[in-house]
Amino acid sequence: MKNARKGTGTSLLLILFLLLQDYAFSQDTKTMDLIFKVRNHDVSGTTPIPGVSVSVYEKASNKLIQTSYTPENGNIKFTLELYKDYFFTFTKKDFVTKKFVLDASVPGKESKSKLYYYVEHIVNMYGITSANLGAELLDKPFDRLVYSASENNFSSDPDYQKSLKKELAKLTPAEREALLNKLKGGGGGDDADKEKKYKEAVATGDRALGTKDYLTAKDAYYIASTLKPNDKYSRDKLKQIDVILKSRNPADIKYAELIAQADKDFNTKQYEQAKKGYQEASKLKPGEKYPKQKIDELAQLAFKEGSKKYKDAIYKADKFFLEKNYVKAKEAYTEAAGLSPFEKYPKDKLAEISKMYKDAVFTADKLFLNKELDRAKEAYNTALALNPSEQYPKDQIKEIIRQLRADEATADYPTLVSNGDKAFKEKNYMKAKELFANALKQKPTEKYPKDQLAKIDAAIAKDPNFKKELDKKYNEAMKKGKEALDNKDYETSRDAYSEASTLKPEQKMPKAQLAKVEELLKAVMKELDNKYNSALALAEKELGLKHYDKAKTSFNEAVKLKPNEKLPKDKLAEVDKLILAEKSDSGQNYKNAISKGDKAFNEKDYTTAKEAYAEAEAINPGQKYPKDRMVEIDKLIKEMENNLAAIDNLMDPKARAAAGNNQVTQQLMAMREEQLAKMNQMKMLKKAYAKHMANLSTKYSTQNPLTKLLDIVDTKAIVNAKEPLK
Repeated sequence: MKNARKGTGTSLLLILFLLLQDYAFSQDTKTMDLIFKVRNHDVSGTTPIPGVSVSVYEKASNKLIQTSYTPENGNIKFTLELYKDYFFTFTKKDFVTKKFVLDASVPGKESKSKLYYYVEHIVNMYGITSANLGAELLDKPFDRLVYSASENNFSSDPDYQKSLKKELAKLTPAEREALLNKLKGGGGGDDADKEKKYKEAVATGDRALGTKDYLTAKDAYYIASTLKPNDKYSRDKLKQIDVILKSRNPADIKYAELIAQADKDFNTKQYEQAKKGYQEASKLKPGEKYPKQKIDELAQLAFKEGSKKYKDAIYKADKFFLEKNYVKAKEAYTEAAGLSPFEKYPKDKLAEISKMYKDAVFTADKLFLNKELDRAKEAYNTALALNPSEQYPKDQIKEIIRQLRADEATADYPTLVSNGDKAFKEKNYMKAKELFANALKQKPTEKYPKDQLAKIDAAIAKDPNFKKELDKKYNEAMKKGKEALDNKDYETSRDAYSEASTLKPEQKMPKAQLAKVEELLKAVMKELDNKYNSALALAEKELGLKHYDKAKTSFNEAVKLKPNEKLPKDKLAEVDKLILAEKSDSGQNYKNAISKGDKAFNEKDYTTAKEAYAEAEAINPGQKYPKDRMVEIDKLIKEMENNLAAIDNLMDPKARAAAGNNQVTQQLMAMREEQLAKMNQMKMLKKAYAKHMANLSTKYSTQNPLTKLLDIVDTKAIVNAKEPLK
């Protein structure tokens, strides 16, 4: 923790904190924020009351400092200087007036240059007929707030509360009835009191109107109008404000709305929303100081809250660490690291826990390899306590338990007795009991193991600490067994109940639970065998069909179901060899197909080329080259088809008549010459082209210009040509 404090002392956050404090308290260095939460106790105790007139006076001079009205959420804040006494009144129609006293002195800290306190207080308002009336009957403050050194903050004065209760207790029923009638007669405040509140509301409205705080002024005049419904002055002022608000710049109205909402969010501790509101207001009116001051105030509050949370998290983390509750310690250190990213201490502690886990696993692995299984199990349990989510220690512990059981099952009687004596001598009573119990199973009539078991029980009975530890371990094992059983982790449950039975062989419960778990395990193993055999059968089938990828998937499923089985692992190795051989063969076949396709393509034998590329693609579907080549060939074919169609159209008599025979003939001859050159290069289309031209010759044999034109081309020459025709 020393490092944590030292780091905090030099961190950037502390510098920021000091700067914020210097700014925040540059004018008022000794202040407190007092937030009243005004509630309607007669409804639910949590229902806020808007429109309550709250006035604060300096007690010594009875001077009115401020009158404000609760907003919709019923929460209202006053920022006050310390070392003064204050008096508050809470007034609203249909409610009994409440009074409150604050002694804002902080004894023993007068010399401090900077002090700040934040206090929240509930104010429950009662109707005139409420049965909860108390201090109101006596016309006294319902509470007095004073500084508490033990809390280092302000809280209710217990002495005042005691005296108030005594005074109320002394009231006879008749006196109480008289006070209540007097209160009812006043209607929640006599005319003089109403007149006083009316004047206060009007004064507040006038002041706010003078400073152009129209929203506050409107609220104040509204309160005045409710106190005097026929009052012309307050009604005229409300109309005047409405006219002003309607004629104001939209930006001014928006600014006022943002500030009002931000203040509301601030008072209800919705600090993020409040910050956004003040920031938007500051953008609208960059010259205004108020939103900037509130943003700075929020930054100070955020830092104080964050600093307190960080210290609390470190305290919790260190406590958990000392208690060896490493899971909770990690959570708390992680929380602290998130709250204060610059701090090195929580990160160092997290790294320390991580290293402890790795060291424990390293030690456990070493002991496991040396066949020191009991000590290895302890070390793996230590690792698991450091990181319970890690599967490796769990698997190793299960393997150790399996090996220990196998060793005990195969150990001969003398070995079991010898090891039992050794464990008894080392006061490892539980291990000794387990070994002698196994020895007794092999030779039930032998007296020695029975005698040793009796001696062990006697030794345990004489050692109260051991019995206490035994009970603790037994209960933990039973709890672990039940939790594992509920989670259907039957192997862990079996191990736990087995441990509990070993700890207390006389107990029937662990044996009964163990039998139940064994039955469940049998059912699970049967289902596992069925799934395993199904996976193997499917894998063998796919292997026979040379569906190697599917066969691998099924063999891998079999391995997951039974990781210790050798057969599926051997089969996977066999499949990998077959896939490798197939890839080698297919690789050469692919190369041969590509070579054949390229040769045919270069020789303009596109039919053969396309067939070869299609074969290459079938061998290796992932390759792009054969696909691109086939697309290129298809483009050439399409181009050929388009040209044939164009020639066909030009040979149509109607088209020639429309365009002029000479022009059409020239176009036809030019296209035909170009087409002949291409056709001579495309063996795959020569027969089709010759047939097409022959059909055209028959179709248009009576057309003299076309007949002459067709005579230029020797169809047979086209089919058999080795070089382009000219």
